[in-house]
Amino acid sequence: MTGSSDIPVFGSVAWDGHVALKFGEPLDAGGDTMCHKERVRSLVDQYVVLFHEMWAKIP
Repeated sequence: MTGSSDIPVFGSVAWDGHVALKFGEPLDAGGDTMCHKERVRSLVDQYVVLFHEMWAKIP
């Protein structure tokens, strides 16, 4: 692990062409005891939940 934060970013384009970016809170990267595969799966799962929430707000 590098110690860096994984920040989810969501983009949308309005009908008038304006682009909006939303930066979310850092994802939970898990502890040092997690193997790489578990850590990746956890990060992907967290992102999917956030993506689903954002899609519901900004289709």
